Amino acid sequence: MHADGQVTPFEYALQKVLTRHLQLARAPQIHVEFYSFQAVADDIAVVLSTLARVGARDETQAAAACAAGAAQLKLIEARLTLLAPADCTLAHLDQTLDRLALASLPIKKRLLDAAAHVIGADGTITLEEGELFRALAAALDVPMPVLEPPPPPPERRSFVLRRYRVNPRAGRLSHEAPSNWRARENPGVFSRVAGAAA
Repeated sequence: MHADGQVTPFEYALQKVLTRHLQLARAPQIHVEFYSFQAVADDIAVVLSTLARVGARDETQAAAACAAGAAQLKLIEARLTLLAPADCTLAHLDQTLDRLALASLPIKKRLLDAAAHVIGADGTITLEEGELFRALAAALDVPMPVLEPPPPPPERRSFVLRRYRVNPRAGRLSHEAPSNWRARENPGVFSRVAGAAA
C-alpha cells in the first residue's frame, strides 16, 4: 500500500475499514469519552474540510461544500469553517477519526449526515469522496447510508393518456387518445374534462 510513497483515498479507506474491524474484534465494547459537540468541534472541522477539498475544483467550491455540512450542525456551525490544505491531509484525518471514534453515537450519526451533505453539495459524488465517506463510516462504526446525489428538477412536459381497446376485425389491440381526458403539466397527474380534446 505504501510502496509508491503515497496513499490514495481508496487505499486509505481500505486500510481504515480493515483496521477498524480488527480493533472491534479485539475490543467489542466502545469506550465513549466525548458527549458534547463542543469537545470535538475542531475534529469535525477537519473531517468536513478534508471532504470538501477532495471534491472541489477551487477554494470557493470547497468553502461552499464545507458550509453545507456545517449547516447541519447548528450548535457548532460557527466553528466549522474551511481549514487550510495543510490541515486536510490523510495523516491528519486519520488522527482525527481515531478521536471521533470515542464520541457518543448521536454525535457520530450527526457527523456522518453532515459529511454526506458536504460531498453531495455540488450534486455529484466522486469516487474519492465516496471512498473517504466509507472510511469515515467505518471509523465511527456507523452503518454507511446509500449515497445518492439530489435528483435534477423534473422537466415540465405534457403527457398523452391512451386507452386500449380490442379491434375484433383486426384481431389485435389498437389504441386511441380518449377525447374526454386531458393531461396536466404536472407529471403523472391527469384531470377529466368532459368534452375536452386530448
